Amino acid sequence: MKILAHLIPITAALLLGACGERAISQITDARSEQGLAYDLLGQGPLLVFIHGNNLDRRMWESSVAYFRSRATVLSYDLRGLGESATAVAQYSDHHDLVNLLDEIGESDAMIIGLSGGVQVALDVALAAPERVRSLVLVSPSLNGYVPAENPSYLPDLMAALRSRDFESADEVLLNSSIMAVPAEHAALVRKMVRESRQWELPYALMMPNPTPVLENLASVEVPVLLLIGENDIAAIHALGDLLQQQLPDARQVVIPAGGHLLNLIAPVAFHQEISEFFERDSE
Repeated sequence: MKILAHLIPITAALLLGACGERAISQITDARSEQGLAYDLLGQGPLLVFIHGNNLDRRMWESSVAYFRSRATVLSYDLRGLGESATAVAQYSDHHDLVNLLDEIGESDAMIIGLSGGVQVALDVALAAPERVRSLVLVSPSLNGYVPAENPSYLPDLMAALRSRDFESADEVLLNSSIMAVPAEHAALVRKMVRESRQWELPYALMMPNPTPVLENLASVEVPVLLLIGENDIAAIHALGDLLQQQLPDARQVVIPAGGHLLNLIAPVAFHQEISEFFERDSE
């Protein structure tokens, strides 16, 4: 399973109060210099939420609402996805995020990536470790990882993509356990997947990180929280175990009855685990 993730820079000027402390940010539906759509809300240490593949920042609405009272929360659409502009020149997701932090005037952040968003989070941690305070890696997917057991939907997905039948590819994905969510979120997930331009991204313009993540996990020295859904596919559990073993400061939590889109399936446990990690990280 190799569905690329995309992270991108985001523009916003954080306002400073008269006493020099950060004021509450209320920036929504904004655009960065690279044409990325984002929301910046709340007050306090920065949390950056990176959505998964074939999705967009709408998946984080409840998480933004949950954390904005205690943190500054940045959610955005990866380049070429959601409401963000498609790339027209070479770029890399990890450089984009570093540029984003510069644009909004932040030196570092707790970065929370889900599925393909984990790739971007770890790329940034390796390429610019000073910009990463800690990591939350949810339902991880990494380029180059070859699981012992491929997901059952993969042959049908690859067949649809090879024939450029993107509508069928969307349906294969939507009917898989990867996109399974409670009924109240099903319409949102379908809308995100059907509106996504994931299959048509300009992959030839993407510049990979010269420091491969899987070969350099021991160099990621920040605290890491791994969140895995109990009901996620075997490949995700296997990768979660690998990351726990090879990251120097990682703790893995398996969420009971959780699936791949963990924040939508088990939001209470998801937010509780991140909240406790965030509190320890902020001390």
